[in-house]
Amino acid sequence: MKVCDNSVVQVTSVTILCTSPYTFYYGNGAHRNDIVCNYGDKANVEVKFQVIDSIGEVNDFYTTMALADQEGNLLAVTDPAYVCNDYVGSSCTKAGSYSFTTKLRLETPEYSSASNKNFVPAIKMAFSTMPDHGYNLGALNTECKAWNNERPTSVSWSNHPRATGNRLFFQRYGALVGTCAMLSIIIAFVWTQSTRNTAPYSLDDELYGKESSAVSRTMALVA
Repeated sequence: MKVCDNSVVQVTSVTILCTSPYTFYYGNGAHRNDIVCNYGDKANVEVKFQVIDSIGEVNDFYTTMALADQEGNLLAVTDPAYVCNDYVGSSCTKAGSYSFTTKLRLETPEYSSASNKNFVPAIKMAFSTMPDHGYNLGALNTECKAWNNERPTSVSWSNHPRATGNRLFFQRYGALVGTCAMLSIIIAFVWTQSTRNTAPYSLDDELYGKESSAVSRTMALVA
Protein backbone atom coordinates (compact mmCIF):
# COMPACT_ATOMS: atom_id res chain seq x y z
CA MET A 1 0.00 0.00 0.00
CA LYS A 2 1.20 3.48 -0.86
CA VAL A 3 0.06 6.21 1.52
CA CYS A 4 0.63 9.85 0.63
CA ASP A 5 3.36 11.43 2.73
CA ASN A 6 2.20 13.63 5.60
CA SER A 7 -1.34 12.29 5.40
CA VAL A 8 -3.42 13.20 8.44
CA VAL A 9 -5.54 10.10 7.81
CA GLN A 10 -3.42 7.04 7.06
CA VAL A 11 -4.79 3.64 6.06
CA THR A 12 -2.89 0.89 7.89
CA SER A 13 -4.67 -2.23 6.64
CA VAL A 14 -7.20 -3.27 4.00
CA THR A 15 -8.78 -6.73 3.67
CA ILE A 16 -10.98 -7.54 0.68
CA LEU A 17 -12.82 -10.88 0.59
CA CYS A 18 -15.07 -11.83 -2.30
CA THR A 19 -17.99 -14.20 -2.64
CA SER A 20 -20.15 -15.16 -5.58
CA PRO A 21 -23.25 -13.04 -6.24
CA TYR A 22 -26.63 -14.27 -4.95
CA THR A 23 -25.15 -16.89 -2.61
CA PHE A 24 -26.95 -15.31 0.32
CA TYR A 25 -30.29 -15.10 -1.47
CA TYR A 26 -30.27 -18.72 -2.58
CA GLY A 27 -29.13 -19.88 0.84
CA ASN A 28 -26.71 -22.44 -0.54
CA GLY A 29 -23.90 -21.48 1.86
CA ALA A 30 -21.43 -21.09 -1.00
CA HIS A 31 -19.65 -18.10 0.50
CA ARG A 32 -16.06 -18.25 -0.75
CA ASN A 33 -14.62 -15.42 1.36
CA ASP A 34 -11.67 -15.50 -1.02
CA ILE A 35 -9.01 -12.88 -1.64
CA VAL A 36 -9.23 -13.85 -5.33
CA CYS A 37 -12.22 -12.16 -6.93
CA ASN A 38 -14.23 -12.50 -10.12
CA TYR A 39 -16.19 -9.90 -12.03
CA GLY A 40 -19.68 -9.55 -10.58
CA ASP A 41 -18.62 -10.70 -7.10
CA LYS A 42 -19.71 -9.12 -3.86
CA ALA A 43 -16.66 -7.72 -2.07
CA ASN A 44 -16.51 -7.29 1.70
CA VAL A 45 -14.01 -4.50 2.38
CA GLU A 46 -12.48 -3.98 5.84
CA VAL A 47 -10.42 -0.82 6.32
CA LYS A 48 -8.28 0.06 9.32
CA PHE A 49 -6.86 3.57 9.55
CA GLN A 50 -5.25 6.06 11.89
CA VAL A 51 -5.97 9.72 12.45
CA ILE A 52 -2.49 11.05 13.15
CA ASP A 53 -3.52 14.50 14.38
CA SER A 54 -6.98 15.42 15.63
CA ILE A 55 -9.09 17.06 12.95
CA GLY A 56 -10.45 20.01 14.89
CA GLU A 57 -11.97 22.14 12.15
CA VAL A 58 -14.79 19.69 11.29
CA ASN A 59 -17.02 17.19 13.11
CA ASP A 60 -16.60 14.62 10.34
CA PHE A 61 -14.67 14.14 7.12
CA TYR A 62 -15.23 12.44 3.78
CA THR A 63 -13.82 9.48 1.95
CA THR A 64 -14.25 8.11 -1.54
CA MET A 65 -12.89 4.76 -2.65
CA ALA A 66 -12.46 2.68 -5.78
CA LEU A 67 -11.71 -0.98 -6.47
CA ALA A 68 -9.83 -2.00 -9.61
CA ASP A 69 -8.54 -5.16 -11.26
CA GLN A 70 -4.89 -5.73 -12.19
CA GLU A 71 -5.46 -4.05 -15.55
CA GLY A 72 -6.59 -0.86 -13.85
CA ASN A 73 -10.26 -1.24 -14.76
CA LEU A 74 -12.43 0.45 -12.14
CA LEU A 75 -14.98 -2.05 -10.84
CA ALA A 76 -16.58 -0.17 -7.95
CA VAL A 77 -16.51 3.53 -7.04
CA THR A 78 -18.24 5.32 -4.17
CA ASP A 79 -19.41 8.90 -3.85
CA PRO A 80 -17.87 10.97 -1.05
CA ALA A 81 -19.45 9.88 2.23
CA TYR A 82 -18.88 10.72 5.87
CA VAL A 83 -16.25 8.45 7.40
CA CYS A 84 -17.41 8.68 11.02
CA ASN A 85 -21.18 8.80 10.58
CA ASP A 86 -21.66 6.61 7.50
CA TYR A 87 -18.88 4.06 7.88
CA VAL A 88 -17.37 3.91 11.39
CA GLY A 89 -20.62 4.66 13.18
CA SER A 90 -19.13 6.92 15.85
CA SER A 91 -16.91 9.97 16.21
CA CYS A 92 -13.49 9.47 14.62
CA THR A 93 -11.91 12.90 14.24
CA LYS A 94 -9.70 12.57 17.32
CA ALA A 95 -6.20 11.13 17.00
CA GLY A 96 -6.42 7.35 17.23
CA SER A 97 -7.08 4.08 15.40
CA TYR A 98 -10.39 3.22 13.76
CA SER A 99 -11.92 0.67 11.38
CA PHE A 100 -14.99 -0.01 9.29
CA THR A 101 -16.40 -2.53 6.83
CA THR A 102 -18.55 -2.06 3.74
CA LYS A 103 -19.77 -4.19 0.84
CA LEU A 104 -19.35 -3.34 -2.83
CA ARG A 105 -20.47 -5.08 -6.00
CA LEU A 106 -17.71 -5.53 -8.58
CA GLU A 107 -18.73 -4.54 -12.08
CA THR A 108 -17.68 -6.35 -15.24
CA PRO A 109 -15.49 -4.07 -17.37
CA GLU A 110 -16.41 -3.58 -20.99
CA TYR A 111 -12.95 -4.58 -22.17
CA SER A 112 -10.86 -7.15 -20.32
CA SER A 113 -8.84 -10.20 -21.33
CA ALA A 114 -10.49 -13.51 -20.47
CA SER A 115 -7.31 -14.75 -18.81
CA ASN A 116 -7.66 -12.09 -16.13
CA LYS A 117 -11.08 -13.14 -14.91
CA ASN A 118 -9.63 -14.08 -11.52
CA PHE A 119 -7.80 -11.27 -9.77
CA VAL A 120 -6.88 -9.72 -6.44
CA PRO A 121 -8.53 -6.27 -6.43
CA ALA A 122 -6.61 -3.12 -5.60
CA ILE A 123 -8.17 -0.32 -3.57
CA LYS A 124 -7.77 3.43 -3.91
CA MET A 125 -8.96 5.83 -1.21
CA ALA A 126 -9.03 9.57 -0.61
CA PHE A 127 -9.87 11.58 2.51
CA SER A 128 -11.02 15.19 2.51
CA THR A 129 -12.75 17.79 4.68
CA MET A 130 -15.04 18.52 1.71
CA PRO A 131 -17.25 16.25 -0.48
CA ASP A 132 -15.12 17.12 -3.50
CA HIS A 133 -13.33 13.84 -4.31
CA GLY A 134 -10.24 15.61 -3.02
CA TYR A 135 -7.62 14.36 -0.58
CA ASN A 136 -6.47 17.23 1.59
CA LEU A 137 -6.38 14.80 4.54
CA GLY A 138 -4.56 12.00 2.74
CA ALA A 139 -4.86 9.27 0.12
CA LEU A 140 -4.04 5.63 -0.52
CA ASN A 141 -2.70 4.14 -3.77
CA THR A 142 -3.39 7.26 -5.78
CA GLU A 143 -1.54 10.28 -7.13
CA CYS A 144 0.34 11.99 -4.31
CA LYS A 145 1.21 15.52 -5.34
CA ALA A 146 3.26 17.82 -3.14
CA TRP A 147 1.24 19.47 -0.40
CA ASN A 148 0.78 22.74 -2.26
CA ASN A 149 -1.52 24.40 -4.79
CA GLU A 150 -0.49 21.97 -7.51
CA ARG A 151 -2.52 19.20 -5.95
CA PRO A 152 -5.53 18.28 -8.15
CA THR A 153 -8.96 19.11 -6.72
CA SER A 154 -10.25 15.59 -7.28
CA VAL A 155 -8.97 12.05 -7.69
CA SER A 156 -8.68 10.39 -11.08
CA TRP A 157 -11.75 8.16 -10.56
CA SER A 158 -14.16 11.02 -9.72
CA ASN A 159 -16.01 10.80 -13.06
CA HIS A 160 -16.58 7.04 -12.92
CA PRO A 161 -20.16 5.78 -12.31
CA ARG A 162 -20.81 5.42 -8.60
CA ALA A 163 -21.82 2.35 -6.63
CA THR A 164 -23.04 2.82 -3.06
CA GLY A 165 -22.09 0.06 -0.62
CA ASN A 166 -24.90 -2.10 0.79
CA ARG A 167 -24.03 -1.27 4.37
CA LEU A 168 -24.10 2.44 3.64
CA PHE A 169 -27.42 2.16 1.80
CA PHE A 170 -29.15 0.41 4.69
CA GLN A 171 -27.64 2.81 7.20
CA ARG A 172 -29.10 5.74 5.32
CA TYR A 173 -32.42 4.32 4.15
CA GLY A 174 -33.05 1.17 6.16
CA ALA A 175 -35.21 2.90 8.80
CA LEU A 176 -37.32 4.59 6.12
CA VAL A 177 -37.85 1.36 4.19
CA GLY A 178 -38.76 -0.50 7.38
CA THR A 179 -41.22 2.20 8.46
CA CYS A 180 -42.95 2.22 5.07
CA ALA A 181 -43.25 -1.57 5.12
CA MET A 182 -44.73 -1.54 8.63
CA LEU A 183 -47.25 1.18 7.74
CA SER A 184 -48.32 -0.80 4.68
CA ILE A 185 -48.94 -3.89 6.83
CA ILE A 186 -50.97 -1.89 9.38
CA ILE A 187 -53.08 -0.21 6.68
CA ALA A 188 -53.78 -3.55 4.99
CA PHE A 189 -54.80 -5.10 8.33
CA VAL A 190 -57.14 -2.23 9.27
CA TRP A 191 -58.72 -2.27 5.80
CA THR A 192 -59.28 -6.04 5.97
CA GLN A 193 -60.90 -5.82 9.40
CA SER A 194 -63.15 -2.93 8.44
CA THR A 195 -64.45 -4.66 5.31
CA ARG A 196 -64.95 -7.92 7.19
CA ASN A 197 -66.97 -6.36 10.03
CA THR A 198 -69.15 -4.10 7.85
CA ALA A 199 -72.29 -5.89 6.55
CA PRO A 200 -73.91 -4.75 3.29
CA TYR A 201 -76.71 -2.23 3.89
CA SER A 202 -80.11 -2.41 2.23
CA LEU A 203 -83.51 -0.72 2.52
CA ASP A 204 -85.05 -4.01 3.67
CA ASP A 205 -82.76 -4.01 6.66
CA GLU A 206 -84.06 -0.62 7.70
CA LEU A 207 -87.75 -1.56 7.22
CA TYR A 208 -87.44 -4.87 9.01
CA GLY A 209 -85.47 -3.24 11.73
CA LYS A 210 -88.23 -0.65 12.35
CA GLU A 211 -90.93 -3.37 12.24
CA SER A 212 -89.05 -5.47 14.75
CA SER A 213 -88.75 -2.51 17.11
CA ALA A 214 -92.50 -1.74 16.84
CA VAL A 215 -93.42 -5.35 17.64
CA SER A 216 -91.14 -5.30 20.66
CA ARG A 217 -92.78 -2.15 22.01
CA THR A 218 -96.31 -3.61 21.46
CA MET A 219 -95.44 -6.78 23.34
CA ALA A 220 -94.08 -4.73 26.18
CA LEU A 221 -97.33 -2.75 26.49
CA VAL A 222 -99.46 -5.91 26.44
CA ALA A 223 -97.40 -7.41 29.16
